[in-house]
Amino acid sequence: MQIINYFRSSLRRQISAGVGLIVLLSFAISALTLIQLNQIQPLSAKIYQDSILQQQGQHILLHLIALDAHLEKYILFRNAEQRENVFNEMQGLEQAILEIGKVDDPEVAIVQTRLASLFYMNLRPQVQSLLDAPSLSVGETNRLTVQIFSSLDALRQEQQALSEFLADRIRQSSERQTQIANRVQVQTVLASVVSGIVVLGILILLQLSLKQITLLTEAAAAIQKGNLSQRVPLKSQNELGLLANTFNTMAESLQSLVTSLEQRVQERTKALQTLLEISRRLSAATDPNMLATDVVKELQAAFGYYHAHIYFLDKTTGNLIMAGGTGEAGAAMLAAGHTIHRGQGLVGRAAATKTPILVPDVSQAIGWLPNPLLPETKSEAAVPILLGEQVLGVLDVQQNRINGLTEDDVALLQSVAAQVAISLQNAQIYTELATRAELEATINYIGQRIQNTHTIQETLQTALRETSQVLGAKRILIKLVAPFERKQIN
Repeated sequence: MQIINYFRSSLRRQISAGVGLIVLLSFAISALTLIQLNQIQPLSAKIYQDSILQQQGQHILLHLIALDAHLEKYILFRNAEQRENVFNEMQGLEQAILEIGKVDDPEVAIVQTRLASLFYMNLRPQVQSLLDAPSLSVGETNRLTVQIFSSLDALRQEQQALSEFLADRIRQSSERQTQIANRVQVQTVLASVVSGIVVLGILILLQLSLKQITLLTEAAAAIQKGNLSQRVPLKSQNELGLLANTFNTMAESLQSLVTSLEQRVQERTKALQTLLEISRRLSAATDPNMLATDVVKELQAAFGYYHAHIYFLDKTTGNLIMAGGTGEAGAAMLAAGHTIHRGQGLVGRAAATKTPILVPDVSQAIGWLPNPLLPETKSEAAVPILLGEQVLGVLDVQQNRINGLTEDDVALLQSVAAQVAISLQNAQIYTELATRAELEATINYIGQRIQNTHTIQETLQTALRETSQVLGAKRILIKLVAPFERKQIN
């Protein structure tokens, strides 16, 4: 199973294994064929040798037949010519028997030994006796003739046995050669079939791989066109499967990234809209307290903060006085006149250092002041409201989850705090201008009323009455100084 998984996990290993199997089969078949051809070669040599022995055996048979014929003629005619023929055939037969004995073959040597024994022990002495005694009696001649022809028959039988033995051995060698040739043919066919199957498997594997590559290409093209939900449905364990898993992981990451970017764009858009709305409200605000209430409400409604409140700096005491807060907790703190000393807690530290304070987890923050009215606070950000280097107050938001506030929230709050600082300055300028304008209008009004009088008494009464109404005073005195006294006063 481990070996199967090893090859399944790699396309390169699968192709290499297929090619290696073909090469191994080729080498194996070549080696087997060479071994079997090496077996055929000695068989061929043995068949050739046995064929030569068969020919020599045929020579023995021919000499025996010729010797038989010449002996019959010699017995009948007993002339010198026939005697010479018999002698020559005896020499030829002897030579043929000796030729067989030259072959290094134990089995043939046994037959050759029997042939030589019959020739030297029986036939040659008998024929020599016949040739050397031309004046034998009829009885002796008949007896000797019977012995000679018996020896010839024995030699024929040995020659026939040798021929049959050699023919059987040639047949066995030929059959063995045929078996080896058939085995080589079967092995070659089997190797060709196996190689064909392996090649077909490699082609199918390549076709499937090309199909998988096509799927990857189509998926990449779909993602390029904007379809980020496209995935490659490959479950193989090879390189292409790994590539598909990597591609799917990349597509998921890309989709998450784009979704996150879209969400951040939406949040940024929402933040910009909120800033615009706050800016619009702040530009029209003339009352700092109304300004504070509008800012914290807009922030909480737009970004879902757990709580938001704003503090203004009291120039007389240097303390931070809460000017606006959201929810029941904000109303309760406003009613109680909630105050924080400069440098105390996150809000006081932001005012003292003139830098934003971000605490992702308030339980880990040093100097954090818990508020029993806000028990679910888990993270907090305090941003100073600065006009140049002058601290006007602190904008503070809280969230009910750890890491619920980030640097993006701090950047947003800094933008809001900058606009609040400008609005506070504008409100102060507006108040001062309105007060001055009201004072000048009052002075002009009193001056016009005085100008309409005709006597000193009427002028004094008009001045007293109008000034008392404007100032809300219950008693006003006008002291008239004589010129001499005025000079002394001066």
